[in-house]
Amino acid sequence: MSRPGAAAHDAREVVLDLIAGWHTDLVDLIRAADPGNSAVGRAMVTDRPLEPWAAGRMTLLGDAAHLTLASGGNGANTAFRDAELLCRRLVQADRGELEVGAALEAYQREMLARGNAAVEHSKEALGRFLPES
Repeated sequence: MSRPGAAAHDAREVVLDLIAGWHTDLVDLIRAADPGNSAVGRAMVTDRPLEPWAAGRMTLLGDAAHLTLASGGNGANTAFRDAELLCRRLVQADRGELEVGAALEAYQREMLARGNAAVEHSKEALGRFLPES
């Protein structure tokens, strides 16, 4: 039977091997971490590309619309871009440049194109993000 915390200790050693040669401050921080409190396993979940839907009184942004893996390194940035684009389209509607429905449809079309690409990028990057074992 394995000792308590053994998997976390082993995970820390894997991380230390992966970051060998990085800045000493970061390596020392990882080395000093308590393995019992610092390493956890998580299931990785992603999404299949979403198809456009009819614009209504609600829309989605960020992970609610395109759940990316951490391996892509683009989740938060994609959500910020979604928020900025939604804001821009709503301002256009407020100014009378677009009807609200058309503004939401334009937002969703652009957001899905970029968001679905981000999901695919995160899937492609997964092999570089995780060790083989």
